[in-house]
Amino acid sequence: MGVIGDLNKKKILDVGCGFGRESILLAKRGALVTAIDISHKSIQLAKKMASDEGVDNVDFKVLKVEDLTYENEFDVVYCRGSLHHFYDVESVVNTLYKSLKKNGIMIAQEPKSENPIAIIGRKFFNPSTPTEHPFQIGELKNIFFKIFGNVHTEYFNLISPLCLTFGQIKFLDSKRLKNVSFKILDPFDKLLLSFNSMKKYSWLEVVWSTKTE
Repeated sequence: MGVIGDLNKKKILDVGCGFGRESILLAKRGALVTAIDISHKSIQLAKKMASDEGVDNVDFKVLKVEDLTYENEFDVVYCRGSLHHFYDVESVVNTLYKSLKKNGIMIAQEPKSENPIAIIGRKFFNPSTPTEHPFQIGELKNIFFKIFGNVHTEYFNLISPLCLTFGQIKFLDSKRLKNVSFKILDPFDKLLLSFNSMKKYSWLEVVWSTKTE
């Protein structure tokens, strides 16, 4: 999170925290984290993981974004792979915008729809939620710009999603194979994505904006 800088004492809202891995990592770097998810089971597991790792500066909550009432509360709103599960993304981003302090930053890392490897993968794996819809290039960027008035983007993972496929090979050490294959493929990704024409085909898009009012 180089965009944010020093995390010490910064108040962060982690949206769709899942099992809490990212929330715990942020807390270990000194952030004061509020982590929300709609899954009771995920929040229970996240609390256990935090306890096992001795992390006590995360407030895990079972809570829908639609029910948030925070205003001017957080320095950072962080969404990792959560926004593409909502029908009305613009409404969600607007709610999260209100929860930010002035000069607060909202960051989203979301999958895109144009990556050819991911397109093939989606034919074999069911979506994790009925509303799941990866974004087309520029779609999320435009929503952020409309609400914040400023936006920045970076693109990642073009051919490296193959490593997720390798990780499904059950008779091998799938975790090690996935990690090794990613290290091999990642330099090619960086080279290919240095060309603007290839960014459309990336798998992940990171979008961030600053609340200036």
